[in-house]
Amino acid sequence: MRKYISTLICFTLLFAFVIYPFNTAEASKKESENVINSEYPVFDFENGDEIGITYITLKVKTDKVKKGEHKGKTIFTITNETITTYFDGTESVIRETVDEIIQLNNDEALVNDELVDLNAPIATIEQMNMPSIMGGVSYLTSYSDNSVNKLTTMTSYERVKSFWSEEICIFLDPGCGGGSKLSKNAYTSGWQSNNIKWFKSYADQVASARSTINYNVPLLMAALGLTVLTLGSVLGALGSGIAAASFAANIYGAYQDGSSAVSNAYTTLKDDIVNEGSTSPR
Repeated sequence: MRKYISTLICFTLLFAFVIYPFNTAEASKKESENVINSEYPVFDFENGDEIGITYITLKVKTDKVKKGEHKGKTIFTITNETITTYFDGTESVIRETVDEIIQLNNDEALVNDELVDLNAPIATIEQMNMPSIMGGVSYLTSYSDNSVNKLTTMTSYERVKSFWSEEICIFLDPGCGGGSKLSKNAYTSGWQSNNIKWFKSYADQVASARSTINYNVPLLMAALGLTVLTLGSVLGALGSGIAAASFAANIYGAYQDGSSAVSNAYTTLKDDIVNEGSTSPR
């Protein structure tokens, strides 16, 4: 089965100055860099087996904006690297990105030039108490095999809604599917079986991401002593200690992995799979 992993976008770092205010006087004197390492498992949700591990390395450099409109403001340059290693010997997949976050005040920040409300609530304990997900995530990317007509039904949204500008979808919640929605049927063991496996791999990645988020959010809340998370409190986790920083990194890494997998699944379904018939028994 072909497997994929996407880049970690760790905006978590920004929140350190919301709950745990950043020492801007010290930052003005020199640059500083913080490195956080974390990891989470990758599962094959057809059989529940753990098939690999994603290792996360987050490097955050803190400095001051040197010129322009935001001169003097604190800026975080975040280098994110994810390495996924599979137990079956499949070649590891490595991705890296660089993101910039500028703190405007205690309530707002610019994340890659998008204005962010740091006080927006994003989760409660109750919201994260969801059952295990098999065959993907029903409201984003999913599949099901029909033993009667031997068809696999595959459905996916085009993408996950924008993290910041459209809706707060950091936890891959219901309602976060964006763009077009596509559904097709194909014979499970027919000539398209390889492409079906690719689609299922993407859907499993979405499910792994959502499960990782479900697991880490209550742990992060407990570590911070909170019952409601805001964007500010999540990013502030990086200033609260090793455990909380790891939980926060897992959440944001899983969000980005899941988002990428949704887009890849849609592209596979649109470009590589031909609709072969009705799900009604013949």
